[in-house]
Amino acid sequence: VYSAQGILIQFARLSTIAIMRNLGALVQKRWPHLSAAVLLNPEFTTRTYTTCPQSGSKQSLAQSLRASTALSRELSYLLRHGAEREGLPIRVDGYVSVDSLLKHRAFRGTTLQELMHIVETDGKARYSLVLEDGLWWVRANQGHSMPGMVLDLKRITSAAEVPMAVHGTTLAAWRQISSEGISRMTRQHIHLAQGLTGTVISGMRSSSEILIFIDVERALDAGIAFFVSSNGVVLSPGNEAGYIAPRLFSDVRRAKSNGAVPRWPRP
Repeated sequence: VYSAQGILIQFARLSTIAIMRNLGALVQKRWPHLSAAVLLNPEFTTRTYTTCPQSGSKQSLAQSLRASTALSRELSYLLRHGAEREGLPIRVDGYVSVDSLLKHRAFRGTTLQELMHIVETDGKARYSLVLEDGLWWVRANQGHSMPGMVLDLKRITSAAEVPMAVHGTTLAAWRQISSEGISRMTRQHIHLAQGLTGTVISGMRSSSEILIFIDVERALDAGIAFFVSSNGVVLSPGNEAGYIAPRLFSDVRRAKSNGAVPRWPRP
């Protein structure tokens, strides 16, 4: 069985298309934790020994292995347990931006190629690395101790997938929400229900006094991410500050009456 690096060295000068035609099935079978985006990325497919110690230098090789092991341990800690306390934004599905990760003090000086190598060579396939909209994301596949992690999430890419997304709140909270937006506060995500059942919101607290309907299409266009969990709850981390802004509300109603809602419609 060839090593991942050995295969890539042998075919480093081939195009990514040629590599995938000849080795795609083998590589994806041997290393299923790497996404197709990683395998097709030129930075991955053209890596050679230029980033590794010179052959014959046992001391350099040992040092490199120790450094790689230390980075893998740090990666495991951050992605499973420490992202929040270390100030690394982490999505509800466990993914952390590679750009943010490489700015962390433990990874300063580490390259994308080196991070790919850690993911690629991990014997237990503990990590996943994906490319979304031109940005790299990495996560631990299991073992999280941070609250709120929901790894079996489906990413929403079209408003047609979620015809309705509603957030329930109190009248007192609405006064602040009307000017600032819905905040995820200390949690990982904002919870939204997908529908109404009679006069009660399915999956929402019965104490909700105000119903805030989100314009999902407009929110997606604004870069807000949405996910659906296995139990049907819509989750959103909000914007970079953790908010869904008032301009993305399509409607606001009272939950149990037809009375007017203060500060709505917006002036």
